[in-house]
Amino acid sequence: MPPSYTRTYNPEPGVVFVAMPYGTRELSPGGPTFNFDDFWGDVLKPTLEGLSLTPLRVDEVYGPTAVDELIFRSICRAEIVICDCTTRNPNVAYEFAMARMLNKRIIVLTQNEMDIPSDVRGQDRYIRYAETFKETMRAKHEIEQQIQALLDEPAEENTLAPLQGYSSKQAPGKVIAVDNEAATIRLDDGGVAELSNADVDYAKIITDMSRRFPVGTRVNGSATVDPEKGLKYTLLAGEENPWTKIARQFPVGRVFTSVVRNVIDGLGAFVKVEGPVNGLVPSGQLRGRQLQVGDSVDVEVFKVDTLQRRVTLELRSVSSATTAPASFTGSLPQVGWQGYGAISRVVPEQDGRGGYCLVKLDGFTRPAMLLAKDMTEDLRKDLNAPGELAEGDEVYVRVDRVVHETGKVLLLELPEPEEDGPAATAAA
Repeated sequence: MPPSYTRTYNPEPGVVFVAMPYGTRELSPGGPTFNFDDFWGDVLKPTLEGLSLTPLRVDEVYGPTAVDELIFRSICRAEIVICDCTTRNPNVAYEFAMARMLNKRIIVLTQNEMDIPSDVRGQDRYIRYAETFKETMRAKHEIEQQIQALLDEPAEENTLAPLQGYSSKQAPGKVIAVDNEAATIRLDDGGVAELSNADVDYAKIITDMSRRFPVGTRVNGSATVDPEKGLKYTLLAGEENPWTKIARQFPVGRVFTSVVRNVIDGLGAFVKVEGPVNGLVPSGQLRGRQLQVGDSVDVEVFKVDTLQRRVTLELRSVSSATTAPASFTGSLPQVGWQGYGAISRVVPEQDGRGGYCLVKLDGFTRPAMLLAKDMTEDLRKDLNAPGELAEGDEVYVRVDRVVHETGKVLLLELPEPEEDGPAATAAA
């Protein structure tokens, strides 16, 4: 698989990358030979070090990645790139092209002007050198002057980034810092990227990243370069952004028929708009109607906020209602109940989503659900660490929500009470 030339490294002061042939080579077929390693060790490297610069040649760069990725990384890090085009070496031409692509400040060396690639010959000033002592000293002096002149010039380098929405290369990493709006990801290859609350789910903006992605969470998304914000991390690579289509096809005032996807007491009914995106009919707009999941409704678009990823709807009519499901008839705890429960099932998160534990509460047959977002930071870490949570482990929880129609009970983990506190309490 070819390397991805996405730039994740900035130039480092004083670094000079040198692209040149290695070993002893014929300067022309059947002609005299020249030892490029001696030229590097006796002339180029000491000259650069004498200017307090850090010279890099690819045979002196080490790392766990492929050679071409090491070359690209080294060129990205360089303030100046020196290319010795003598003998028309294809590897040097490849590295020269990388440097031109990045708009690097380049010094061209050669023993023969005709060895410079014809497409760029005349575009870059070159320094000619030869094996004689006089010519070597002259070239050394010109290199010193040219480096100083280039360092005095402002740099205008290029940023290479995949087309937005077209990056699919996986870049696994771990959350090392987080606040409400963004998480900082340390990539496994050593880079650092920012995952914003807008790059997790096209259906919504995540309101609290610290609950969704506590420090230590493993993620497996993609890294791209944002020209303004630097290295950017996303969990949406390869997915189509539905909001451009929504803004165009669902203008304010449009009436359409769709289906109820969810109903939350005190908030309202969520109605399918496009793809994973639902619009909200606020509870005040329901006018006393008790909607059920699956109801077919006629709604009018009241507001579309593409930045906050919200669609507000008004209910016009219920075109067809589903039959309400039979209520759960078993015993359920009251909202506010607190006590210890035993974990009966553990499901870790995937890319920061979907993790939960099923918890058996004393005195109730049906297990309750503790979502990852409702866990303390320590328990959430254990949830995502293999072998840390096991069946029978106890957690201290409060019943946060009860859906009597389905028997679903949602929990919120609490700090453990002091030893002389009550073991469990019922809601008042």
